[in-house]
Amino acid sequence: MSHPRLTWQSALMRTLIGVVGGVVLAHCFMVGTAAALTAAGWMARADAVVTAGMLAFLVWAGAVLLAFAAASARRAAGWSLGSASGFALLGWICLHG
Repeated sequence: MSHPRLTWQSALMRTLIGVVGGVVLAHCFMVGTAAALTAAGWMARADAVVTAGMLAFLVWAGAVLLAFAAASARRAAGWSLGSASGFALLGWICLHG
């Protein structure tokens, strides 16, 4: 079974998706998680922000790994931006709902 070669353009695109898309995903995850924890009454706002911030680093690292594990760069971008928009929507609902 032959595997497609990773060209330098694909590697550059996946690196940008992993780093920039991962930061956007981690930020949206942090906002959504902190807002949900606060809205549910499980934590005070400051504790929820610190907890979500620590977990966001793991999300960012996972997004970088996902960028290279995905079948294509387009699919990696879709996963990152789709997940980010879901967490952003969660944060918006918790803050304004």
